[in-house]
Amino acid sequence: MNLFSLGLSFKTTPVEIRECFNIPERELYGALCKLHQLPEIAECMILSTCNRTEFFVVPSKDMSAAIVAAYRWIDENFEVGNWKEYARVLKGDEALHHIFRVGASLDSEIIGEPQILGQLKNAYRASVETRTSGVTLNRIMRRAFMISKRVRTETRIGEEPVSISYAAVIKAKEHFGDIAGKKALLIGAGKMIELAAKHLDASGASIAYIANRTFSKAAEIAEIYEAKPIHLGEISTVLKDVDIIISSTASKDFMIKRSDITKTKPDLLIVDIAVPRDIDPEIDHIEGIKVVNIDDLESTVKEAMNFRKMEAQKAEKIITYGVGEFLSYMESMNYEKIIKSIRIQVERIRKEELSEAERSLGRELSMKERKILDKMSKAIVDKILHGPTMAIREYANDPEGDMYIEAIKQMYGISRRKSSDIKCFFVQATEAMNGGSHH
Repeated sequence: MNLFSLGLSFKTTPVEIRECFNIPERELYGALCKLHQLPEIAECMILSTCNRTEFFVVPSKDMSAAIVAAYRWIDENFEVGNWKEYARVLKGDEALHHIFRVGASLDSEIIGEPQILGQLKNAYRASVETRTSGVTLNRIMRRAFMISKRVRTETRIGEEPVSISYAAVIKAKEHFGDIAGKKALLIGAGKMIELAAKHLDASGASIAYIANRTFSKAAEIAEIYEAKPIHLGEISTVLKDVDIIISSTASKDFMIKRSDITKTKPDLLIVDIAVPRDIDPEIDHIEGIKVVNIDDLESTVKEAMNFRKMEAQKAEKIITYGVGEFLSYMESMNYEKIIKSIRIQVERIRKEELSEAERSLGRELSMKERKILDKMSKAIVDKILHGPTMAIREYANDPEGDMYIEAIKQMYGISRRKSSDIKCFFVQATEAMNGGSHH
């Protein structure tokens, strides 16, 4: 496999080094074009997130020369002195396996998280739009997206909650059965609350109030969800209006005390994800109110992580099989071999038809006649095959080129695929090109 990856990820690289390599989207296209200008590099793609910056490269000729060129380019463009000691280079089949694992979220800090697939699609889209990807990366990335989809479909790797904020929302679902339409009060405005708001909103709950010490921050989050921002001193006045409360602040004092509870809905769930605790534990003894603290949620998260690790083992088998299958596919889609196979097939037909024509004439052709017919039939074959031959070579750098090549192989009877599989192949390949999100 003519491929290597050069990466700095959370696994090997401290954040103070990673942040120096973060490439904003507005700068990604320029970086791709600069890297692609190196004569040692035929194709390239850059994946840059908060947890990793990785360069995926198809060398022009020599692998070692391309790696040296990539190192030199990074030195010139990032000027970070000690980055090499953290860098990880993978070559050939190992690099291919790595891309498939990244897309399937097996190489993520949180196994099974969905954002990395969207980022990988965005990275690939940038390489397509800058024309820095070619036949090899196009094939690899399309297959990576197919394998990722298969992992999501055939395993349950992304089903269980693995963040405290998500676990809080899961607890609410367990408590109410369905939280669609339930009104929520969120106390705090940090990352945990932002994530909780996102998960509540996605589950159909209505975020009614955002309370925070800094009112402007509460207003900022409230605007996103059409909620009402309130001061901390107003919390007790809205308790009667909500079904769910999630609290996460850095306060040393309780946000809600036992004495604040006067009137509430008959079934109120309060999820306290703060340390020190935001909610007076005595409130849990009040009839009709259930208080869940961070220890309850951490056990849920730990169980979920163990579950995901078990599912990851199934995913690893899918990826290992996918690598082998892809390498066989790459061999079958060698463009020059395809052109040669078509010519062999057509040449066989040409000779058979010439022999049949001579038999039909009822006499043996002279040497001159045979040469004329041979030259004429070869000229016909060359003209007929010129279009498909040029198309196959032209499709080499088209992101969807293999679909057209497969159709041509089918027409000439040299495909190993059953005709019934072609529609499925087209659908999978098209789906693989769509989608995207942020990590």
